[in-house]
Amino acid sequence: MKKTNISKCVALATILSVAGTASAFAGNIYVDGGVGVASTKVAGQIISQDSMTKSHLSGGVAVGYQQELNDKWDAGAELGYSYFGTISNNVGSDELKFQSSSIDLAGVGTYHIDEKWAVFGKGGVAYMMSKVTDSQGVLSGEDSNEYKPLLGAGVRYSIDEQLSLQGTYTHYFGDNSNTSNNYAPVVNNFLVGVHYTFE
Repeated sequence: MKKTNISKCVALATILSVAGTASAFAGNIYVDGGVGVASTKVAGQIISQDSMTKSHLSGGVAVGYQQELNDKWDAGAELGYSYFGTISNNVGSDELKFQSSSIDLAGVGTYHIDEKWAVFGKGGVAYMMSKVTDSQGVLSGEDSNEYKPLLGAGVRYSIDEQLSLQGTYTHYFGDNSNTSNNYAPVVNNFLVGVHYTFE
């Protein structure tokens, strides 16, 4: 539990500190944030069944550095934090609650279709943080923290040179096996938000 909270604090502190130095990097540092829906699939012996898949409101923030390669292409890297919410499921007379989030590190490539529209893709690794509790107190806050790959894509519309609107889809590759006590979720996260580039 303490390790999970420390990881969250370190990630958020890093995001804020990097964003605070953005003015020194003339247009290459950006921050973005969004809200949406995460479809979360959990497998593993700890949930006492093959799997459960449910959706919940989600959110995410990120800071990144992007370098222009030519008139059409940019490349860079991004550090972010995503919260996938808490889903619940009844197993007999017991109610299981599963909360998950992640710290993401990914490479990002962007293709500019024209002056207003751009598409982007990303790939990297996520530190998946999960916690299971139950109404009978048997699990007492079981934690699972694992590194898993991620892939994502999105589209962005520029309002002006600094502010953009964007939609993003990210897939997190979790544990699919129901024969293990590891239970990093498989997550499909859909976010709509804003992207701001510092100058």
